[in-house]
Amino acid sequence: MVGRQFLIRLVGLGAASLIQALWLILLARQTGVDAVGVYTIVTAWFLFASSVLGLGMGAYALRLGPQSLSSDRAVTTMALLRFGTVIVIALGCVTASNLLEVSPHEVALIAIMYGALESITELSQGVLSGRRRVVLAVSLLLVQRALPLTGLLLYMLTDASTWVFLGLALAIVVSSASLLTVATRPIPVAQVLRPARGFWATTVVSNVSQLDTPLVGLTAGVSTASLFGTANRLTNPLNLVTSALLNVLVPELVATTKHESRMVLFRRVRNIALILGAILVALAYPLGMLAVTLLGPEFEAIIPFVIGFVVAAALSGVSRTYQAGLFALDHARQVAAGILAGALTGLGLIVALGTLGNPAAVALAPPIAQVVVLLWLAVAWRSALRDAHTDEN
Repeated sequence: MVGRQFLIRLVGLGAASLIQALWLILLARQTGVDAVGVYTIVTAWFLFASSVLGLGMGAYALRLGPQSLSSDRAVTTMALLRFGTVIVIALGCVTASNLLEVSPHEVALIAIMYGALESITELSQGVLSGRRRVVLAVSLLLVQRALPLTGLLLYMLTDASTWVFLGLALAIVVSSASLLTVATRPIPVAQVLRPARGFWATTVVSNVSQLDTPLVGLTAGVSTASLFGTANRLTNPLNLVTSALLNVLVPELVATTKHESRMVLFRRVRNIALILGAILVALAYPLGMLAVTLLGPEFEAIIPFVIGFVVAAALSGVSRTYQAGLFALDHARQVAAGILAGALTGLGLIVALGTLGNPAAVALAPPIAQVVVLLWLAVAWRSALRDAHTDEN
């Protein structure tokens, strides 16, 4: 079953990743280098704030299991919390953009709406994946990606930006509806917060790296930040593909009680991640060249940044198998610690390398940070596995 679910999610996320990459490419060509820099920075701040106020609900939703009245009540509470936090963050971003006179303001608004869509989608995908409704989850994700892209294409054809906002608004409605279909009487917030605390920490530290683009701007300049942020967003779909490992593997490992069966399942998926990672590393430089072709000659300096993020995505795919195993064994705090160590390493390297006067050096930060995460989680997994095996006996 896990093989079929993983294949479905992998193909679906691959298609969704291509749609997301096309969205960013067309947006960059339509608005220019400086404008897309505004988009990446505003989106980074929105997603980091969402991780802080999201309370780990997206990751916790993976453990809710099959649909039932109790899980529906929990989902209802989580959905209401997510809608509230998205509104608060959006209003805060709009206010900050106005006070700071961010320009172009239209692009900042697009980034805010896209951040809201990503935040709601993260929870809906977690709920559906936790219930093993992989086909529905993938179908909804494709719709949520296609609607904004359709709006952007109509904007390019008609020069009316209203189409972009309409596409984003419809995608938000679809994503929200997937949560509201199971709405019932919510449970008290405390009953959701208690079990989600460990996942909240993991989610927050996972998104500390969202601060990297603003930090690059402070240390290496706005132009380098634009290249860094664009490469990050352009290659981010590769991380969406590897997240299929996490969304499918956690429920399966939770349902597997025997040590031997758990190890067979884990090794099978980890081997897939290793193969995918090797393919990504081999394609890193060609993908950098392709990025320049798609974005235009003004983005020629983006090549080393694309290579750095592609290699980081390859390493992250392997890390996610260990992350899934630790989640399944209730060792979410170890996951949080490993990801935090990697994030702080990455931010520290950005500060150090950003002051060297060589913008390309900053591209080393993402892959080195992912090496730290992988080593930490691999050691934590071996320790957690020994404890689980001992308890089983």
